[in-house]
Amino acid sequence: MSRNEVALFILLGGLVAAMASACLPMFFHIVNYRDMSTSGWLELWLWTAIVFFSLGVYVTALVVQRSSRQAAETEPAFLWLGATVGPLIGRLISGLPQFMQAQQPLTFWVTVVFSIALSFLGIRLACQFKRSRAHANVKSLLLRTLVPFVLTPTLIWLHYGSFPGVLALAADRQQWAYQEFYDYKKIVESVRTCQPIVTRVGSVIFVAPTFGENYVISDQGSSGHNGKLTLEVVGTTGVGVAIFEFHIVTHVGAGRFTYKNRTEKISCLS
Repeated sequence: MSRNEVALFILLGGLVAAMASACLPMFFHIVNYRDMSTSGWLELWLWTAIVFFSLGVYVTALVVQRSSRQAAETEPAFLWLGATVGPLIGRLISGLPQFMQAQQPLTFWVTVVFSIALSFLGIRLACQFKRSRAHANVKSLLLRTLVPFVLTPTLIWLHYGSFPGVLALAADRQQWAYQEFYDYKKIVESVRTCQPIVTRVGSVIFVAPTFGENYVISDQGSSGHNGKLTLEVVGTTGVGVAIFEFHIVTHVGAGRFTYKNRTEKISCLS
């Protein structure tokens, strides 16, 4: 493979990963446990795409380095660094006041194309740096450890945010939700009075976010709040998992409830 082909192939790997993470269903599986405004979610959406572009680039660079004789002496960590510079510069430029004031789709796509072009040039430049054969193993190990060291905590933060984790006590998760989600007390009250739930688990003790989608998009305009919550409901006689989607106002209505491995549709509206 020529250097241009290596750069193009690695770039495509990054773009595929970025586009996959940018799809909203996948995005809300990746980025979770948050209540933010529309602009806040958009900012996080952009950074998630950049992180997954970076991850896709690195994985593709490892594949190319092992499968191509021409790229055998290249260092995947250098290729990753060269590719990641592009979207980072593009994001910094798009954050300048003059770009923020424009807020035009054309400005956004010009920045995207500019970032992609920079990434291609960065990979192309990184292809020129060859590994030293004498110390290839040690240096390669150190460089390749650096990339997961940067990406792993970033991915963990994207997914969990400040959430204490699904293995935390239900009381701790519920307390966290009171602080994170707007009007979460109303949600808890709605669940505690939801007859289909009470019939199965008894009097509700805790209503805590658990594994699954837990996000709220807060909009002070006409759109109101909307989002999805996956809640572990701990009662006096059992434990179940409720999934609710809501719009305009933050309270639970129709949803799905899983109890003793059986999932059924429920309505909490009286």
